[in-house]
Amino acid sequence: MKTYLLLCFLSLSYIYHIQAQNEPVPRFLIGTEAQLHFADIEYPSGTLGNYGFGLHLEKPIGRLSLGVGILQQQFGWIPTRQYTGKYNPPGPDDDGVGTYDYLIQERKTAFWNIPLRIQYRMPCNCVYLQGAIINSFLYTPPSYIRDGFINPMTDTPPESGALSGPARHSIGYELGIGLNFHLSDHWKLYTRLQYTQYGFGEDMRRIDQRRGFGNTYFGLNIGLQRAFY
Repeated sequence: MKTYLLLCFLSLSYIYHIQAQNEPVPRFLIGTEAQLHFADIEYPSGTLGNYGFGLHLEKPIGRLSLGVGILQQQFGWIPTRQYTGKYNPPGPDDDGVGTYDYLIQERKTAFWNIPLRIQYRMPCNCVYLQGAIINSFLYTPPSYIRDGFINPMTDTPPESGALSGPARHSIGYELGIGLNFHLSDHWKLYTRLQYTQYGFGEDMRRIDQRRGFGNTYFGLNIGLQRAFY
């Protein structure tokens, strides 16, 4: 029985392989995608609320594809502290130690990501490798910033002066391996495991290290594409 099931599986895989090889190459594909960072390598417990969604355009060229996308990536509420630039000289009872005013508050960190992608499809046309350069732009509407309070602290502020969280623009990269599922001649579903390295986390000043804001993630990307011939 097991041998029969194995033969059936191999036969179906071969038929699917032949069908995928014989499919015409689309002029371009457009689709939607959703992304989840399920492992923060730097802060393992800091992935709560990390997800993304957006649109993408892909141009196949033989076994290669070039693509561009736009995604809003959400990282949830993160406690932060921002140096206000104000220094308080020491008083007579402060042992000669001054303090620096920090604004303590929570921010819902989000970015607009614009990935520039290149993809290579294996001969079976169902497995592919992908790399991308990611441009990230900070997105902070007023509703993403909660009221805070000023806390005088002896911690020396950063050399670069007052900060307000991560950099407003940064460049990172992404590597992934995925599967294509051909639903019909015009519709394709895909999924991709990926490693993402952002470049915007160096300037974040953290209060609670259990909810730290990391740069490096493992994630899952799922998308639906419409092919145009």
